[in-house]
Amino acid sequence: MPAELLLPLEIFGLSTVVCLLHSYRHRLGSAAFYAAFGVFASLLFTIEISVVVQFWGATPSQISSVLFVPMILIMVVLIYVIDGTLAARRFLVAIIVAYVVQIFAFELVSFHIRNPPKGISANSTSTILLQNPIDILASLTAVLADSIAMLLVYQFLRNRMSAKWLPVPLYVGLIIAMGIDGWVYGGLHGRAPSWDGFRLPEKLQAGLAAGLPMAIYIR
Repeated sequence: MPAELLLPLEIFGLSTVVCLLHSYRHRLGSAAFYAAFGVFASLLFTIEISVVVQFWGATPSQISSVLFVPMILIMVVLIYVIDGTLAARRFLVAIIVAYVVQIFAFELVSFHIRNPPKGISANSTSTILLQNPIDILASLTAVLADSIAMLLVYQFLRNRMSAKWLPVPLYVGLIIAMGIDGWVYGGLHGRAPSWDGFRLPEKLQAGLAAGLPMAIYIR
């Protein structure tokens, strides 16, 4: 199977898993759902930036930005739509806490990588050493901006459309939020926002694959 076709199926499958975890929260508890968020957030930084994927008609992209960022956004929307505004606010606060803990954990690990026990050479090629608090804070800012933009776009369109058009605000909000993610993260690293940086072909395909299970579940 071509990689360009396999990638949307992977995103679709991962989104389906997220929706299932949320739907079974009354049986399994909410811990599994929130643990999945922790996995996605940590993988944003632990996967090497050289690992890239490609959609049809799009330039190669880092796998973390097209596979894990949409999952985090889907989680925010599921909580907001099904569990309510208060739960969504608490989840956004939890995202901030998770990122702060991640910075602390990375700093601890980085210290021990640079200062191994006697007789053991330091692992200077570790992916952890490539991360720094500025990158993580930039990612946190981007995720928060994405989440707020997603909810605003969704609610704005949802208030103006009937229930049968529910997938439209979900899909449009997801695409815009993923585009903003690249703009905000790049802007905090000194790159000016551009239409090329929005990477529309990539967002259209990733948004459709990630948003379809969510739309089916919410309806």
